[in-house]
Amino acid sequence: MILLIITILTICFILGQSMMPVSHSDSESKAVTESIVKPIEEAITGNRTIEHSIVRKWAHCIEYAILGIELSILMIGQQKLWLSLIRVFSYGTGISLIDETIQIFSRRGPEVRDVWIDATGIAIGIVVTTLICVIIRKLKLKTAIL
Repeated sequence: MILLIITILTICFILGQSMMPVSHSDSESKAVTESIVKPIEEAITGNRTIEHSIVRKWAHCIEYAILGIELSILMIGQQKLWLSLIRVFSYGTGISLIDETIQIFSRRGPEVRDVWIDATGIAIGIVVTTLICVIIRKLKLKTAIL
């Protein structure tokens, strides 16, 4: 039940970000880029060259990867694994399409490229969750044998 609530809150966050006017969203991503991303980049590489537009794309991918993990955990075990994962990918991509549609009404530029980035995030979330489940299953089997 708690994971379902967290997943709903994640979806609300994602869709809420799309409802923001472009000026507010842009200033938010610039602030994150300047105060967090560029200092980390400089500490690692000695440069401060990353643009906030790249940070925005990575943010999309990461938030959808989190959603992919949440949806995967919610749905794995409900039916055959491959069916659950197809449902997770479909639901996640559907939310991405809604997300980009909202941007039409908030006067932001919806882009097909963003749907692909979001779908990639969902796929990453699915892969991470599946790998963790496989590792846990193997550890349980190994422990049961001992």
